[in-house]
Amino acid sequence: MAEQLQTILVVDDVEDNRDLLSRKLQRDGGFRVLQAEDGLRALDLVGSEKIDLIVLDVMMPGMTGIEVLAKVRETLSPTDLPIVMATAKNQSEDVVEALENGANDYVTKPFDFAVILARIQAQLRMKQAAAAGSRKRTEDPDADRVAVLGQIKPGMVLAGKYQLESEIGSGNFGAVWRAHHLTFKQPVAIKILQGTHDSDESLARFRQEGQSAFRLQ
Repeated sequence: MAEQLQTILVVDDVEDNRDLLSRKLQRDGGFRVLQAEDGLRALDLVGSEKIDLIVLDVMMPGMTGIEVLAKVRETLSPTDLPIVMATAKNQSEDVVEALENGANDYVTKPFDFAVILARIQAQLRMKQAAAAGSRKRTEDPDADRVAVLGQIKPGMVLAGKYQLESEIGSGNFGAVWRAHHLTFKQPVAIKILQGTHDSDESLARFRQEGQSAFRLQ
């Protein structure tokens, strides 16, 4: 059976921009490409087609790209459906607004096509890795616990949403890692319980520590 092509949705109100990017993604990236001229059409396609990633313009009449982004994120997380903002708006506050609303990446026009293709491919690889991790946890409920037993490393995604960056400290009970939440783009600290401390008493202590930390402002 032939491998199914990944589908990219290109959303831009300027036809020439849509067509040029779509042709290059089809020719050089080997993708199936759908097009939408506005936000409403984009949302229709998200609801009716299997889409792997969206390339989304910001400045569009009627419904802006940020509004489309926010609407998609009501039901689909950044790992479910990556969205790369592609726009002429290049101020830092524009980038921050998009990322806070759940964008996976942000590129500015005029495009360097090699760069935008690389970023699209990177987002798709992360999506596939998250999906594979989710399947592994379904098949093996102890998968995350097994990883704790000596296989933790930077870049690993735990529970499908926390990507580890670097170890902050460790002790007999566990290790604390700097990480970030993939969905909400927020820095977090992850304390990982050592596999040797999996008694009821140890787990209760671990939960109590978490509850105490959560109360801190």
